[in-house]
Amino acid sequence: MSKSGSSKVRYHVIFWLTYIILWSSRDLVYHSDMVSNIWLNFVFALSVAPFVYLNILILVPRFLLRKKWSLYVFCFGIVFIMMLAIRYYTCQFVFQKIGAFDAAERFSGGEGFVILASENMILMMITIALFLIQEFFIKERYAHQLEQKNVESELNLLKSQLQPHFLFNNLNTIYFLMETNPILAKEVMLQFSDVLSHQLYNAKKDYVSLKEELESLENFLKIQQVRHEDFLDLKYSFPENVGSQQIAPMILLTFVENAFKHGQKEGGYFVHVCLKIEANVLHLRVVNSMEEKQKNALGGVGLDNVRRRLALIYPDRHTLAIKVDKDNYSVDLTIQLDL
Repeated sequence: MSKSGSSKVRYHVIFWLTYIILWSSRDLVYHSDMVSNIWLNFVFALSVAPFVYLNILILVPRFLLRKKWSLYVFCFGIVFIMMLAIRYYTCQFVFQKIGAFDAAERFSGGEGFVILASENMILMMITIALFLIQEFFIKERYAHQLEQKNVESELNLLKSQLQPHFLFNNLNTIYFLMETNPILAKEVMLQFSDVLSHQLYNAKKDYVSLKEELESLENFLKIQQVRHEDFLDLKYSFPENVGSQQIAPMILLTFVENAFKHGQKEGGYFVHVCLKIEANVLHLRVVNSMEEKQKNALGGVGLDNVRRRLALIYPDRHTLAIKVDKDNYSVDLTIQLDL
């Protein structure tokens, strides 16, 4: 069992021990034997615990947290009635078994139902409150981690994209094109401007339009194609219509940049990029050539960073498979875009 798993078990044990001891202390008013009270309340806790966990592990996450109020109230009502019935018959059975007929009679009438219903409702409300408090702190921690990771991502992007050689190489390409092909030079300048603008301003956002992200990514690819057209085999395909989907910025770009960074080989290299969207699931496949000596240089801060961002932004909603073959390197990424 992991450390976090053992901590959760410990917290649950502490809660139930506290619950049993508190109710046993209250029962001293009716029965002065504390040990006996603890055993009785332990049995009663066993009878209601399954309904408590049914509520906080299934009903609350699936209905209450998703604001399906009517469905939650309906299901909670059924669970509460079942919980009350089990608790009632457990009380009758236990009290009669130990010969506490006065207690059995006290809990058999309308007053007994009210007492048991109030106790069960208090237990349910306390456990719901504790669960919601736990969820609040988990989300706060998640938001803090995500904010830190976004800051790191922004800094890493600025370092990698705005390094002098990045600017110089592209400006140098535009400069020579102005002499040989002014029309293409203007086009590349616009593409270069779009890439820089997108990285400077949209990198700070939590989500951006997938359409804008793909337009910027395509401009980046076109610039690379112009710069390395003599020895680059570049193929890419994007969907024509992506609707109003949103995506975390710069995630796709990281894998494409990595392909150009590690894909270059003497005598030419290739980069193939294919992106599809099926049923709101984004599929990205990037394959590039690779020399044997480059295998040790793969990964690094950029890839580690994007892995962490994916884990924070798309938990349980993405898959990432990276494969290194003899002569090429491939990335397969899927992201569930809708919530």
